[in-house]
Amino acid sequence: RKRLAGRAGGLGPQVSETVTYEGDRGRYPGSGLYEAELRLPVGVALAYHKQVFEQEAKDCSSGDIFHFECYTVSSRKQKSMDALRRSLFRAILHVSADNGRRLSGKRLHLLQSLVTQAQRDGVTTEIERSDLDEETAGALRKQLERLEEGRDNDTSFTDVMLYPRTSLMLYRGSFLGLKFDGRGELYHRRGNAVAYTGEWEAGRIHGHGTLYSEQGNVVWEGRFHRGVPVKPWWVV
Repeated sequence: RKRLAGRAGGLGPQVSETVTYEGDRGRYPGSGLYEAELRLPVGVALAYHKQVFEQEAKDCSSGDIFHFECYTVSSRKQKSMDALRRSLFRAILHVSADNGRRLSGKRLHLLQSLVTQAQRDGVTTEIERSDLDEETAGALRKQLERLEEGRDNDTSFTDVMLYPRTSLMLYRGSFLGLKFDGRGELYHRRGNAVAYTGEWEAGRIHGHGTLYSEQGNVVWEGRFHRGVPVKPWWVV
C-alpha cells in the first residue's frame, strides 16, 4: 500500500481558488472529496501524520501476534510528530501576540529549522488522491472535518504554509479552515523577505496591510479590498 510518510512535499499559495472540495452541499472549502492535490499547513500535516502513525501502532499491537518492532517504530514516529507540532506552534506563537511585528532573527531561523526537520522526518504537505489508502484517507478526512468544524464555528488557528515542494515559507499567520484569514505575513520566495503583512479574509488580502518589495521597500500601505489596494478618497 502507498503511504504518505517519507514523501517529500511543500505547500503552495492558499488563495480562494487553490483548494476546492466537493460535498453534499456543493462546492465549498473544508469538506468532502478534493480535486487532484490538497495542500496543508505544516501543523495540520503534522497532526495528520501523527494520526496515521497512531493507527499503524494500533494495527501492530492488535491481533494474535504483537509486532514489537513495528509498534515501536510507529509509536516513536507518532511522538516525533507530536513534539514537532508543539515546537512549531511555540515558534510561531499567535500572530496577534506579535502586535503585527515581522518575524525575523532567531525565531525565523528556528521556524525554518523545524519545517526542514519535519520534511526530513517524512512529513508531506501536498497530498494527492492516488496516494491514499483506506487508513490514510480516514485520517485525512478526520483532519478536514476538524477544520470544517472550526471554520463553521469561526475558530481560527495559527500555522505556516510553504512554497510548493520546498521548505521555504510562503505564509505565517492565522487560518480559518484552509484559508488565510485574520493577520498574517506573506513571504517572497527568495531571501525570506516579507512581501505583505496585515489582514486577510477568505484567502485574500483584505483590510489594512503593507506590501513590500524584495528589497524591503514599502510598495503600498493602506487598505485592500479582496486583494486590490483601495485609494483614499483624497487621492486622485
